[in-house]
Amino acid sequence: MNKFIKFIALAVCLLSQPAWAKEFDKPLTTMIVVNNQSRLASPAGVSAKFLLPSRKMVTLMNIKLTSTQKQHLNEASHIQQIAESDANLTIDLPRRADRGMNGTPVLDQGMHGTCVTFANTAAIDALLGKGDYVSELCNLQLGTLLEQKSYLPSGWKGSFGPIVLNQMLGFGIINKVNQVKISCGGLRDYPRGNPDYLGDPMSLDEYRQSSEDISGKLYWDPLLTFTQRMQWNSQSLAQASALLNEVKKTLATKTPWNDSRLTFATLLPVNHCSAGACARYHAEDDTWALTKSIAQDQDAEIGGHEMVITGYDDDAVAIDNEGNKHQGLLILRNSWGSDAGDQGNYYMAYDFFKVYVAEVQKIVIEK
Repeated sequence: MNKFIKFIALAVCLLSQPAWAKEFDKPLTTMIVVNNQSRLASPAGVSAKFLLPSRKMVTLMNIKLTSTQKQHLNEASHIQQIAESDANLTIDLPRRADRGMNGTPVLDQGMHGTCVTFANTAAIDALLGKGDYVSELCNLQLGTLLEQKSYLPSGWKGSFGPIVLNQMLGFGIINKVNQVKISCGGLRDYPRGNPDYLGDPMSLDEYRQSSEDISGKLYWDPLLTFTQRMQWNSQSLAQASALLNEVKKTLATKTPWNDSRLTFATLLPVNHCSAGACARYHAEDDTWALTKSIAQDQDAEIGGHEMVITGYDDDAVAIDNEGNKHQGLLILRNSWGSDAGDQGNYYMAYDFFKVYVAEVQKIVIEK
């Protein structure tokens, strides 16, 4: 399909997003465990196991589910059914694959609900192979202008993958060197520590002068839209298993003429453990897994978050805070800084993904 026609078709699909989702409430904040190196240097005579873990505040999108949607989410959390649904996965894939981030450093979205922008710029950074290249700030400031002129969110309080990706493909990107050189909406640095800042518009003329077109290099396809996900019900485990299999197939398949990364949104029960992460793989609370307490919580506070899926491992095992094992993990790149999770990376058990996934996008670069 012609790329321009494909872009227009996908942009039109955004009109099917639920009306309530076009404006996000004030983002949620919650505490997470920080696994920094300073904890390894215990005070003299004090064992590290007696030290309380460090914590910091992170920000999640404020997702409002209807009572019916929350009921379906709770019904889908039946742990035995989740485990049995794994039997439907194909077995012709490698047991492990990891595309990595191609030298892209761990990003930090700070005290804003900007995870969708940070996840998708990180994925594009990895595909371009230029390090920390794409300016999140300039994209968000352009988003502020577009929010004033339309019904789409700016991204400062949250967004959806398709909106952010279509904005970058339609208007181009500004790199971080130009961000500092010209300023974006009056700022040269991303206001990481100022949660009250909600953006200043950047004009289209100003944006165009410093932007570069990436639409000839990259395109994206939806594996799951948020609208499709909200139509799932308690009988949708087969769809969830098929989606997981498609995610793994994408991660395991690489050709000489293109490369890809996956971004995805997940719902998180933020009142459990570390923003819902209650299991350990390499570091404390670095893994989201479907624990019994989460599965039985009929009124969990739900937040939204977007990350990059870089790989999977069928044999990896995480242990949750109840002592239960969860085999099969997705490998994730987060945007909460390098002191969170496993040096900025996180993991998600297949059982959790199949219940709480909200959207998945495949971003492709042609070589």
